[in-house]
Amino acid sequence: MKRTIQSFQDFNNIQQVNIYNLFENGELERVKFPFKNSISEGVIFIHEDIMYLIPLQSIKLSKHKLTQEEIKMPSIAVEYEHDEEKEHLSD
Repeated sequence: MKRTIQSFQDFNNIQQVNIYNLFENGELERVKFPFKNSISEGVIFIHEDIMYLIPLQSIKLSKHKLTQEEIKMPSIAVEYEHDEEKEHLSD
């Protein structure tokens, strides 16, 4: 398994939400590892067969929780409703 050290801010918005929720719920294993010429505390996040070591300081510095609106995920319900309206109009 590949291992890499990555700052929280370097993950995409969806991954940040996932990591933050896992961190907040205490579900990420805490570790100490060498980082920037000292020993840092961090957490382990495994994604797609890669073990990411994320410094706690980078998570604490972000101090924001992303909502579904901030992620800008498409609203499937609205798209489906729009297609239904088209079908009724063509009847």
